[in-house]
Amino acid sequence: MSLQNFVRVHNANLSFWQSVVSQRVRQLLELTGNKVSHNHLLKHPAIAATAKHVTLTAKGTPPGPDTLDLTDPDQQTVYLSHLAYEKALCLVEGDVQRAAALDTEYRKYSDKDIIGFASCVLTFAEYYAKYGGVFAYNDWKELGEDISTYSVINENNGGNGFSLPSDARVAIIGDWGTGLADAQALLVDIIQKHDPHCIIHLGDIYYSGTPEECINNFSAVIKSAFDIAEKDPVPVFTIPGNHDYYSLGWGYYSMVYDLNSEIGTAAFQPASYFCLRTEDGGWQFLGMDTGYNDSNPADQADPLYAGPWLQQNEIEWHQDKLNNFGGATILLSHHQLFSNNAKINGALSDFSALPSQNPYLYQTFLPYFPKIAAWIWGHEHNFVMFENDLLGLSKGRLVGCSAFEELTSSNPYVVNYPDIKNFIDPETGNPIELSTNADLNGVTYYNHAYAIIDFSGRTNPTDPVTTTYYQYPSWGDNPPDNPEATQLYQEQYSLPAASEVQVPYNTGIYLLSQDGQFIGPEYKDYPYMSNDTPVVLQFYPLTTQGNNLSHGDMLRILTTESSVGDKNQLGAFSRKSLYYDDDSNDKTAWYVYKRDTSDGTDIHYGDEVYFVNVDWDQWMLPYDSILYSVLYLTTAENANYFWSITLPQNSALEGITATPKKSPYEKKHLPFTRQEKNVVV
Repeated sequence: MSLQNFVRVHNANLSFWQSVVSQRVRQLLELTGNKVSHNHLLKHPAIAATAKHVTLTAKGTPPGPDTLDLTDPDQQTVYLSHLAYEKALCLVEGDVQRAAALDTEYRKYSDKDIIGFASCVLTFAEYYAKYGGVFAYNDWKELGEDISTYSVINENNGGNGFSLPSDARVAIIGDWGTGLADAQALLVDIIQKHDPHCIIHLGDIYYSGTPEECINNFSAVIKSAFDIAEKDPVPVFTIPGNHDYYSLGWGYYSMVYDLNSEIGTAAFQPASYFCLRTEDGGWQFLGMDTGYNDSNPADQADPLYAGPWLQQNEIEWHQDKLNNFGGATILLSHHQLFSNNAKINGALSDFSALPSQNPYLYQTFLPYFPKIAAWIWGHEHNFVMFENDLLGLSKGRLVGCSAFEELTSSNPYVVNYPDIKNFIDPETGNPIELSTNADLNGVTYYNHAYAIIDFSGRTNPTDPVTTTYYQYPSWGDNPPDNPEATQLYQEQYSLPAASEVQVPYNTGIYLLSQDGQFIGPEYKDYPYMSNDTPVVLQFYPLTTQGNNLSHGDMLRILTTESSVGDKNQLGAFSRKSLYYDDDSNDKTAWYVYKRDTSDGTDIHYGDEVYFVNVDWDQWMLPYDSILYSVLYLTTAENANYFWSITLPQNSALEGITATPKKSPYEKKHLPFTRQEKNVVV
């Protein structure tokens, strides 16, 4: 047993228990005077036992007489890990009576305690007592900092901060903090082959980002990699993942403050979110903290959980950077904006009908998509290039596979949500996928990957930049001979072309909601929301003589579906849901309002607009139906819900005409909010 003992679970307490046991084993091994790598730790029987205990518990079948053969010494050790963990929870929760009962059971097997699990109990409890269950997070507003300069790396220290040269090369790695041998080897490969000006990590230090793990699995490995490569260190910036917050974030913050100390204060990162800009002002990286709101132990198993989301003051910080920067932006997050493999939102959550998308992040950044050249994230241990312009985003890329050993048996390339489409390589006609590598134990892993963004060769500051993705061999106990990175794909990141095309009447369009869903097919005259099969709609003018949409126009919204016959006008009638009908009256009449009229009242493709029903004086928006699934359409007062008008994928559909007939308005919106949750550890 080795790398298969490296178990990742979405549970803060179980992850922290793994950290505590790992720390205890490391201390014991270091007493021998030998250097201890994470690979050595994974071979220790106590780590194997803890991995088994954690796996069983995460599956809802905790170790015990019903799940283990307690006459087997190895399985007794698994049971000891479980008993000690449960006692640690009792101490944290103050359940003295149950702790005593666990002690009685523990003593039956105490002679099998190969590392002293009992000492891990005290470490676990002392840690939570030390921090009192309080999460670390630096809020610029609460700290009284200047929003325009706080955590803008090249504007710290009176303007003497680190900034990217105009010809910089930036390395992007994700989910890299394992401390394993191939993680270090991958970083050495990056340093030697690409000589980057800085390295950016997309989060997750395993198991739970304790101070000890942040050193041994991250900062010390980085230092060692530069030593092996015989290169001077360059700045490393990192955003937290969910695992970094499984020990309340204190290990992450203590590490990030010191991460670039050898370089000096110029590259100091003061927060879990940051902005890094090129010297010529053409490009900026914005790293966000999505880990903070995925730190609850029950999040991943909670059918009511959707997200994560950003802290409100951090949203304001990002908006400031996007509003006041004239160049192109690359967004960085640990969590996904969307996925075609992993479920993001719970089955009973507010966004159960959007299992593969994060509406919180989508709503925050959708207004800025015209300024965003690419969004790179991790969390899933895979490499995926999603379809360009998917849901309005120029490029969405998953790079979460820089170190975690992903078994082929986990099937990360299975498409569970086909509406989230992959980019297809025009040369091969296939998606771009990682290769695999089998170690000598017969276990097969997917390779690792990283990205290099090259800013050289630009004539103008906002010219496109070249991004190249590389895969690097992964291995268990036995590294391959002379492992080398190979190129996966190369592409250009560029500012999305600003749409100067006005939306014409009587021409096919799609309507994309602010949550990232299209209006889809009708069923019994009721339109559904759907990304799999968006429906071509048209606008028919009622109060304008012009050929194109303008702010304040009155119009009808028509479906081109033949199934509705003459009942093709979308109306707000007496029922909760909107439906199609042939009545040409105020119920099927809508005002269209451009959300931002600073550049004029003409409405272009990609602009965000409100639709207000003439009869009801209410905004059109998706309707939270049974089980809170966003399925239908309705209207609501003061909703201020916006839509984007996009071109259909099949341009042949344009030009379809339809006919109906007949009459004014505006209101303000309450911004989308979600009540903060109380995290109990």
